[in-house]
Amino acid sequence: GGGSAGGGSAGGGSAGGGSAGGGSAGGGSAGGGSAGGGSAGGGSAGGGTATGETCATAQDLILNGSSLNFQVNTTAAVNDSEGTCNKSAGGPELVFHLAVPQAKDVTITAARSAGAASNPVLYVRTAPCDTGVELGCSDNQSSSSATETVKLLNRSGDLYIFVETYGAASGLVDVSVTVGPPTLPPANDECGTAIPVSFTGTHATLTGDTTLATNSNVGTDTSPSCSSTAISSGRDVFYRVTLAANQGVQAVVTPTGASPAYDPVLAVRAPGQCSSGLSANELVCDSPTSATPALVRFVAPTAGDYFLVVDGFSSTAGPFQLDVDVFNVPANDSCAGAIPLTFTGNVATASGDLNNAFNSSTSGTSPTCSQTAEQDGADVVYRFTLGATQDVRVEVIPAPGSALVPAVYLRAFGNCANGLAANELACSTGGGSAVLTRSDLPAGEYALWVDDGYGNGGGAFTVNVITSAAPAAPANDVCAAAQGLTFSSGTVLVTGTTRSATNGNAASSIPTCSSGARSQGKDVSYSFSMPAGGPQTVSWVVMPTSSTHPVLYAEGACGAGPQLGCNAGSFAFSDTIGGATLTMTLDGGTAAFLHVDEDNAAEGSFTLFGRVGPPPNDSCASPRAIQLSTPSVDNSVIDSNALATDDYSKTSAPAYACTSSASNTGRDLVYSFTAPATARYVVTVTGIGSLDAVLAFLGTTCSPTTCTKAVDTAYTGEAETLTFDGVQGQTYYFVVDAYTSTSVGGFRLTVR
Repeated sequence: GGGSAGGGSAGGGSAGGGSAGGGSAGGGSAGGGSAGGGSAGGGSAGGGTATGETCATAQDLILNGSSLNFQVNTTAAVNDSEGTCNKSAGGPELVFHLAVPQAKDVTITAARSAGAASNPVLYVRTAPCDTGVELGCSDNQSSSSATETVKLLNRSGDLYIFVETYGAASGLVDVSVTVGPPTLPPANDECGTAIPVSFTGTHATLTGDTTLATNSNVGTDTSPSCSSTAISSGRDVFYRVTLAANQGVQAVVTPTGASPAYDPVLAVRAPGQCSSGLSANELVCDSPTSATPALVRFVAPTAGDYFLVVDGFSSTAGPFQLDVDVFNVPANDSCAGAIPLTFTGNVATASGDLNNAFNSSTSGTSPTCSQTAEQDGADVVYRFTLGATQDVRVEVIPAPGSALVPAVYLRAFGNCANGLAANELACSTGGGSAVLTRSDLPAGEYALWVDDGYGNGGGAFTVNVITSAAPAAPANDVCAAAQGLTFSSGTVLVTGTTRSATNGNAASSIPTCSSGARSQGKDVSYSFSMPAGGPQTVSWVVMPTSSTHPVLYAEGACGAGPQLGCNAGSFAFSDTIGGATLTMTLDGGTAAFLHVDEDNAAEGSFTLFGRVGPPPNDSCASPRAIQLSTPSVDNSVIDSNALATDDYSKTSAPAYACTSSASNTGRDLVYSFTAPATARYVVTVTGIGSLDAVLAFLGTTCSPTTCTKAVDTAYTGEAETLTFDGVQGQTYYFVVDAYTSTSVGGFRLTVR
């Protein structure tokens, strides 16, 4: 309504100080409500009407000079809005509008009026009032009488001030608004004023603060790519570092201060792209999302000025220290600089170092032999050429005292930078040196990568590459030259190899149990005839001596079928080596062919064992003797529990005395061993396929009642091991049992 003058009042306003809402005072305007002093909102004791209830009726604040003090009464107000610091308050509030045409520092306080019971809350937004960005929110939850303060630096434009009282504690609140000269942002707040990084030697340390910085991003930007909140609300500053081509850089931003609350974000932009908000112009980015250091490492692809963008996660800002180190990257850090290996005879040797190298495989699945190398390992690359098909052996030997645990892998050079596992020809890692072997590597050019398999930070090493001519194919590589097998006392045992063999099944429908054997497996052939008589059962076991997965299959006519049986083995968990078993019942006198194939492109040597009929060592009545194996002589026994019976278990008569397990109900075989010396011996049995082996030690008497220990700790297809102290000349007995009656297959038994 009306105005007021002198001592008069209009519209319920009070004279002198006046009230905003019904009238005006001290130069305030009436109607929509303005406050130039006095009380606002519910009015003073004289009784005014509540304006500023919503954003639509926000009261204009007019400063007389640089400050304004007025009183707010929330008694008649309702709860229309909430700040981020008081979402559970649910209290009434009034809204005020302050126009700041030029950049100023603005300080706003809200305090409980003398004698009042109000608990003030204060928050400020930009335009538009209802949905603008909240610039500050204050609610001291530990003290209802505390003064709430919001301080805004270097602000201009329309500000909307919300004065609220917590919960039901409405009433009078004293409000103060003060403006002053703006606190300017840091000198390097913009790209054009980026601070140059000056090095002492190879290191530079700088300090900075993003508290007063502004956000250089716009809504469509995609850099910093590692933090969407840095794009939307982060305050950023800029540094410029001049680099030579292929120079390496490590930059670290560390929050400083007594209790840092700043969560740094650090991005690097290419020369000439400082102000570009596109991630395509960004080299690297890191956001730890906590008040911990942000770290980036990169290599400059070209010479020029690169830009370090120090930003903030989730609106955080604060002081920091920036440390920048430059270093020389190994020349062969990438495929473009791969170092050629020169052979003297059949050997090439080179020295290298992974220190200061980068990880080239972050976006691929190779190297497959080391996930750490793939994710974090520094790597370098060499190249070599073969003029003919060769066997290749690579040794990577860490320098003395180095913590390097190397991984080494091989690709065709055309796929040098392609990190897909399908392009990897071989991969190996080791606890000391890494040794990689690849047979029958065709003529061509190859990329040899040396990586940090454990992420230990790199180190120096020597790499040796040795080539040799591949051996000739085995004599029984084809059906027409199948090696004959002859049973002696019902058994046959031979050794063989698929090394340098060919795939005889490329156009065949067998073996039906392995598509890998048909498409790429190397195979060798044997022939055998069943002893005369009626139908008999023959059991075959193949056990490789290298990391292969053999396949066994038999057919009536060589290369023409019909298939009589097929088994591709069963490999448990992370097995890299496994055997196969095949049991068939054939008529006496049947002539057949047996093939040892491979489930994949691997190749290697093996032992093949066959037996017609049940095993003779099915019980203690006729144990089978086994000899000691040494590092130079392998006297392991290859056997199968097919056609064996369950003679010994916890419930048999007599029963095992050494186990409480109700299992161990499978078929069992008995073995004897005479100690050649007084020593401690280790017995190991490794099941093949579905055989879950159990190993029982009977001592010097072959009876389950004298059993002193039994082991069954591993899974199907895995090894069981026990130890015992033997006396020279004494004979000891043990049983290879099976976990259940359906656990049937071949195994290898070794005493060392």
